[in-house]
Amino acid sequence: QHTISGFNFAARPAPVWGSPQVLSDSSVSASEPAMDVDLAGYFHLVWLEGPAGSAANTLHYATGMGGAMSSGVALSSLSTGEFIRQPALMADAQGWLHLAWSGGSRGEIFYSRAMIAAAADPAAWSTAQVVSDGTAAWPQLAYDLAGRLYLMYVVQYNEARGVYLVHSTDGGMSWSQAELIFDAAGAGWQGIGAAALAAEAGAGGEQTTVLHAAWVEEALPGTQPSQGLYYSRATTSLAELELLAWSEPLVMAGELANWPRLVLAEDELHLLY
Repeated sequence: QHTISGFNFAARPAPVWGSPQVLSDSSVSASEPAMDVDLAGYFHLVWLEGPAGSAANTLHYATGMGGAMSSGVALSSLSTGEFIRQPALMADAQGWLHLAWSGGSRGEIFYSRAMIAAAADPAAWSTAQVVSDGTAAWPQLAYDLAGRLYLMYVVQYNEARGVYLVHSTDGGMSWSQAELIFDAAGAGWQGIGAAALAAEAGAGGEQTTVLHAAWVEEALPGTQPSQGLYYSRATTSLAELELLAWSEPLVMAGELANWPRLVLAEDELHLLY
């Protein structure tokens, strides 16, 4: 942890960081942490654990507000043959924590939620829902001022490869049919990789939500590095969610660019990769 004033990537903060705190079990392999902060200033963290050399089979949660984080609590309970990967975590303005991941036995996208105050209790999380139609990856979460949730994911290979978006108007209890944002098969891509999503609610003082998305073009596994990083956006009304029209994807970076992150701060959109 390190405290800075303002949000300025150009200003390099003094390298004074707190002492690291080990949260994971030292006897297993830990990976893929995901963090968010709620409106009260509490940090929420999830990560994966599993036997060294094997797929992760448990998901852990910890929280804190400055100083030490709480002890990790195992949230997941997987059956034989199931796995979990790429967790995405988001705290909303209504006091909910939303969690999405790729896993199960076929690699579908799953979703669950819990009230922030009860998130350390595994029983407080809702029954996991499958929100993708088959194998998918890289779930990303966002929400707007109308209380709508957005969940974006990618189908990496095969005929249906592309970027998809679902939304919920009831806080995650039910989800819409998937909307195809980008048709990777139609564009002639061999595959698609990591993605990022951000929602700019009330953009420019207007009663609109602007969704920002980024994703990576991939070659076939084990053949070439990532082929490029792309960005697209769509605007919708806060009053009514009409069918979204996404802009033509812009090339933001070339070969080797990967792991995009979108950050909205002080009316600016930052793309990190």
